[in-house]
Amino acid sequence: MTKNKGSSINNCEYDETTLEQAIAVEQQKLDDALKSLGKSYYEIHKSNAEPIFAQLIANVDEASTKLKEYSHTYAVLKNKIQCPQCGNFVKNTDLFCTRCGTKLSSDITKSQKSNQSFCRVCGHPAEYGASFCIKCGARLTDINNNRNKSTQ
Repeated sequence: MTKNKGSSINNCEYDETTLEQAIAVEQQKLDDALKSLGKSYYEIHKSNAEPIFAQLIANVDEASTKLKEYSHTYAVLKNKIQCPQCGNFVKNTDLFCTRCGTKLSSDITKSQKSNQSFCRVCGHPAEYGASFCIKCGARLTDINNNRNKSTQ
């Protein structure tokens, strides 16, 4: 892009780069305001929306439901929990959220810690119900059997 110094709009001097930056900033402000307006409208009118907005409300509800389902499935697969405050995924052994600092429910973390087992070969947390370690491939039942034999 070339800088065209000396261009004036309403007796103000602008160059091309400054105008492009100003346009981007104002576009972002507009996008943020419309997003906020849409969220506010949804929260206030989701149960009594005007007919013209009914399908949009239904789309938001459907996407929200799917997001919750996918988030729960992801958390289970990754052996994580989701912060109730900000939605960040954290290790199920964390006591505080790494994003917002919220104290995580001690009931959740205690129950998950007490049920957590680890691979005796590599120390990686074992997935609930898994027969093999996802990190090193060791058979978890053999590891548990060896552990039981060594404690006898």
